[in-house]
Amino acid sequence: MKEITRIHLAQTPYNIEVAAKKELEKYLNAVAKALGADDDALREIEARIIELLMERGVTGDKVITSSDVAAIEERLGKPGDFADEEVSPVASSKRLMRDTEGGMIGGVLSGFAAYTGIDVVWWRVAMVILAFASFGTVVLLYVVLWIVMPKATTAAERLQMRGVVPSLENIHEEAAREIIDVPTKRKPLVMVLRVFGAVAFAVAAIGAVALVAAVSFGVSPLWFDYGQLVNGWLIAAFVLCVASGLLFAVLMAIAAYAIGAWRITKSLVVIANAIIVVGLVSFGSAVGVAFQGSTVLHADIEQHTKKTRTDLPQLIGAKHVKMNIPFGARYVVTDQQPYVSVEQLQAGGSHEAHFTAVQEGDVVTLKVEGSTDMPCNNMLRRCWGNSAPKVTVYGPALDELTVKGVGMRYETTAQSSLRLTVQQNSSVALDGSINTLEASVQQNGDLSAHMAAIDSAKLSLDQGAAVGLGVLRDINVIVPDSCGAAIEGHVKYARAGQVTVNGKAWSAEGENACIRIGKNEEY
Repeated sequence: MKEITRIHLAQTPYNIEVAAKKELEKYLNAVAKALGADDDALREIEARIIELLMERGVTGDKVITSSDVAAIEERLGKPGDFADEEVSPVASSKRLMRDTEGGMIGGVLSGFAAYTGIDVVWWRVAMVILAFASFGTVVLLYVVLWIVMPKATTAAERLQMRGVVPSLENIHEEAAREIIDVPTKRKPLVMVLRVFGAVAFAVAAIGAVALVAAVSFGVSPLWFDYGQLVNGWLIAAFVLCVASGLLFAVLMAIAAYAIGAWRITKSLVVIANAIIVVGLVSFGSAVGVAFQGSTVLHADIEQHTKKTRTDLPQLIGAKHVKMNIPFGARYVVTDQQPYVSVEQLQAGGSHEAHFTAVQEGDVVTLKVEGSTDMPCNNMLRRCWGNSAPKVTVYGPALDELTVKGVGMRYETTAQSSLRLTVQQNSSVALDGSINTLEASVQQNGDLSAHMAAIDSAKLSLDQGAAVGLGVLRDINVIVPDSCGAAIEGHVKYARAGQVTVNGKAWSAEGENACIRIGKNEEY
């Protein structure tokens, strides 16, 4: 039976045999006398003794024995071994740890510098270069290393980073170094990065939520466009995509909190890793499921698309065609028998189009029955969604064309002239070769003819009308002398030999208030 007592080594309590306590006191006093060690150096030596005791399994309520003290003396060295001469450092196995004493942020790069013997400046230069080259990916790697690498807190650990044996002499020299101990989180650069990082991650979290909302709003027309053809694969992909976006927002919020509070707990690390894994799985699954859903949807669309062809004998000999189709159509000039080709998606909730061709003399009117009564006949394809028919009319070259609707296109090979009327809020595109174009573009109408080869253009424009042209010999424009504020007409062209407005040569100095004319560099 041996008597035990309590002591403190570097503020850590231990149970120790009384005899062992006397031996340890004698040893520490001899060390202090031989090295001339101050209190700071003795605390570092005691910290090293704690590490050696942990290696021997002396933790918690276990008792330090005389054999433990002897083993400590054997590992650290006898004071008399170096009292009269300097002991050179001996190489030892290295440990990769964070050097927060010499670090600017988390001590990761300083730890690598100590471990490799390469100046920390080069590590920092490499870090900056890789941060730009990897588009920030290496910064995430730095954060991971910051979490997983242990921190060198004692002089012995700082010696082990450099591969130096943590002997008494070496520990004393390490502890005697003059180091300004500024808490990492209060270093100026760290404080700036904390603020910047917290704000950046918070903005990323808000942006992720906003993106999820935008995606949700953006895919909502899918149900309107395709109705009952929307399959479970697409719904699952949407749910997985939203989930991955929200998980990313939570991850960014955690990062903002951790940097702002300068606190990373094990629970936060576990949660963050779980979110990363689940988020990546969700996003990857969303991509795969969306691909499958898209494949199924396209197959269903093909299956439910009705294709018809109807002869239009009314167009034989017709010189003037009025097209009243709200969702747009193509008119293709051909020498073949006139006909109309219609492709329409027949899905749940879709409107079925009924076309008519009414002939009055040499004027033929093509329209969808009932379309003029629809309240949304000028809202592009929103009335019909993707169930809007794809209409292509094949007929002879026209002398005159009147268009009401959006997305109308007239395609010809070569004809001498065309009189075109673009009604209010309608849009027409021309393609092919036309020697002389006479176009009347009503209020807020749009004529896109920059892909057509036109020799001469005579334009009559209402307020708000817009015209785009290519390379012409001459342009003659008639516009009102007065119009509403900020609703003047626009004429853009690639090149033109002569431009006249209301019978006068055009010049920027004499610009009419109701029209803007200029070259379009994009053509």
